[in-house]
Amino acid sequence: MNWAHVAQTHIKAGRWAEAVDCLNQAVRITPDRAEPFYYLGLALQHLGRVDEAISCYKRAAGLNPLLAEAFNNLGNLYLAQAKLDEAAASYRQALKIRPALVQAHYNLGLTLKKQGNIPASVQKFIDTLECDPENVFAFDNALNGCYWLGWIEKRVELFLRYEKTIRPSIELYLAGLTHSRYLGDPERERLYLEKVLTYPYRAGEEGKLSEAIGRIQYFDVPQARIFALYKKFDTLMSASYRSPFPLVWPRRTRGARVRIGYLSPDFRQHVMGKLMLEVLSRHDNSMFEIYCYSLLPEKNEDDLTRTFRALSHKFVAVEPFSPFDTAKLIAEDDLDILVDLGAHSTSSKPAILGFKPARIQATHLGYHGSVGLKTVDYKLTDRFADTPENQQYLLEKLLPLDGCVFPFKHIAPADQPLTRKMLGIPKDAVVFGAFAYIMKFSPRQMDAWRKILEQVEGSVLAFSPYYEDEKKSLLRQAALMGIPPERVAFVPASRDDAINRARYRVVDVVLDTFPYGGGDTTLAALDMGVPVVTLVGQRHSERASYSILMNLGVQGSIAASEAEYIEIACHLALDKVARKKIKGEIQRGLKNSTLVDISGYVRNLEAAYTRALEEKNVSLDACCPLSAQELSSLFRKAIGAHQTGNITEAEGVYREVLDAQPDYAPALFLHGRLLIERGENAQAEASIKKALAIYPDYADARRELANLYRKQGRGKEAGKLLASVGP
Repeated sequence: MNWAHVAQTHIKAGRWAEAVDCLNQAVRITPDRAEPFYYLGLALQHLGRVDEAISCYKRAAGLNPLLAEAFNNLGNLYLAQAKLDEAAASYRQALKIRPALVQAHYNLGLTLKKQGNIPASVQKFIDTLECDPENVFAFDNALNGCYWLGWIEKRVELFLRYEKTIRPSIELYLAGLTHSRYLGDPERERLYLEKVLTYPYRAGEEGKLSEAIGRIQYFDVPQARIFALYKKFDTLMSASYRSPFPLVWPRRTRGARVRIGYLSPDFRQHVMGKLMLEVLSRHDNSMFEIYCYSLLPEKNEDDLTRTFRALSHKFVAVEPFSPFDTAKLIAEDDLDILVDLGAHSTSSKPAILGFKPARIQATHLGYHGSVGLKTVDYKLTDRFADTPENQQYLLEKLLPLDGCVFPFKHIAPADQPLTRKMLGIPKDAVVFGAFAYIMKFSPRQMDAWRKILEQVEGSVLAFSPYYEDEKKSLLRQAALMGIPPERVAFVPASRDDAINRARYRVVDVVLDTFPYGGGDTTLAALDMGVPVVTLVGQRHSERASYSILMNLGVQGSIAASEAEYIEIACHLALDKVARKKIKGEIQRGLKNSTLVDISGYVRNLEAAYTRALEEKNVSLDACCPLSAQELSSLFRKAIGAHQTGNITEAEGVYREVLDAQPDYAPALFLHGRLLIERGENAQAEASIKKALAIYPDYADARRELANLYRKQGRGKEAGKLLASVGP
């Protein structure tokens, strides 16, 4: 019998175990042939028998040193084991043999990316595209790598080179939407915006939908259409990221203080990290116990991270864990409220929130939109940042703070000799500052800026990009919108906050962006006494600066229409008396407004938390007599006794758990299973039914009850139970 030929039939049909049996016979008969060892490695790899697969691939490569696929697959196994050096060496050997092997180029790119060698990884993704111009994943990775490196023009060049060859995909549409801004192309923007909004997001594309939701706030999109994306996101997430059993104790566990958890990728030297440090350091430790769950890779932690560790009752680096494992870890702390600070921003993990690891979940700062998950109870805001009408476009309930939703921190400017002469700006020119991310520069807004510059003779529009390469994109975008390069200036940006504050010494008026307005940039300008002209809209992203100005008590630079925005900007530029008046209002606000009272801000935040606890009937006075640690230990003890067959002890401990937590579905389910083992079927049925009444998605409980019904001849009832249970 030709065992290798039979094995091929099994491989084509996906019958990997049968293929292994045949190939074992083949390598026994012909131990000097490489191909049977290669295919045996392939079959073993599909069965998860990694060490055996590695051995077979090595044997195949030894017998045929020109078998590039063996080295590529060997690299895949090493990559899965995080043996990055071995993986890279294997891929390089494969490419040495076959320079056009697409998979090896791409896989080497992924390996280099994991090693932190982003420039080399970008080149390998480009090499992949040279071999396979339709490869959407290499395209996506190459563009993302360029972004992280600050290679703005390289990124634009790659997009334009492969825009027409990449197969239609959400990756292409998101890239097109982003690059429309860097290219200053309104028509391309309209095209890709519609494709992103109408794309039929499917299971497995939750990450790309999250990316789309995060990016959509930069564009002029009606709230109803954004809400449709939120609902789609919630549908996909609830299907893919829901816990098979409830994670949270239904009754609050014993504890004298309210337990507040913060989930963030920015517990570091970052604008969000610095602001939240001010908040956490002012929490009332007699009333609140603070937990921090960091999505930041440990290698990126810094001195500020260590300060957060010291401030927290508990600090956990959760970045290496899956969303479900992170959710289980958070749930063990039995939080009263989990506050997410990332939403859809880079490095966030909204999937964690889908598992509902805390009694109450809320979102705060970090992102001007919404998460779009029914498992999130609240979105923190204020009465200016969100109108009551906005609620109809959100799945989360608005939870307004008294005062401003944005915390303010004064930063003294650096004493550096930054002058207009140094920047090539005429001494008497009016300087309009726009120190924002290029994605915020919409065509509608750039057109308004052009009209302002036309009406204010000799005025200059000043940008302050972090990357030198970004200047080309800004000049291109401005020129295409009718703003000549001689009317544009660049002010150096820094990672030092004090130096960045000093930038505003050369600015007369700040022009806020729309439809995604400033938050920290607005606060920074006002901290330096510089007027900020803003256009108020309906979405939270269009009302951030409006909220800050209203809370500061400065209303003269708030516009209700684009025409008024242009009028106010021109008036402040041309009328020094009016500008001085606004500056005076800002200075008075910085002295007297509640906006600048960070301790008062934290008290308002804590009051909002307390209000949420009251609405959800979470009371410290009605907690169970055991702590979270005691309950967890007790439950594990019951499970251990059950698994080792000590039924009497297990039942006693399950009853102890249920005395403390009568509505804890996992204890009800497992106690019901124990009762089945004892033949007490009626009591078992009642216990498992109660578990399902509490948590209808409890698949294991449904299966157990269905099995009980089958044994009792109640097949129809069993079928109904299993109808909603996945495979």
